[in-house]
Amino acid sequence: AVVVDTSGSMSDGMLAQALAEVSGILKGMGQREGVHVLSVDAQVHACRKVFRTGQVQLTGGGGTDMGAGLSAVAKLRPVPQVAVVITDFYTPWPELPPKNVKVIGVALGSSNCTNAPQWIKVVRVGDKGE
Repeated sequence: AVVVDTSGSMSDGMLAQALAEVSGILKGMGQREGVHVLSVDAQVHACRKVFRTGQVQLTGGGGTDMGAGLSAVAKLRPVPQVAVVITDFYTPWPELPPKNVKVIGVALGSSNCTNAPQWIKVVRVGDKGE
C-alpha cells in the first residue's frame, strides 16, 4: 500500500513527485497487481486500488497525521506486507507500526526526518525526483 501525504505542507511539486513514486511502484510490481493508494492529511480522504497513476485521487490539504493512513493500511484485506508513506515528514507518528507491516518512509525534497521512529526505513528522494 502507498500512503500519500496530502496535507497543507505538501506543495504541488511534492505531490507530483509522489505521483511519480507511485508510478515507479506500479511499474516495479507489475501493473496487473495494482496497489492501494491512500490520500491522507489528518484523515484518510481516499483509499483505492489503482493500476495506473491516472486512477490516483489526491485530496486533502488540512493538518497532518500519517498514523491515520497507517491505521487504514492495517484494516486492508489482505493486509499489505509493506506500506510506503510518501511525505515531507511534518507529521506525528504512532508509537508502533501496523502489525506485520514493514513501513518505508519516502522523504521528499529537503524533508527533515529527525522525528521518524526507529521502525521506519527512511528513503530520501531529491528535489528533482532523484
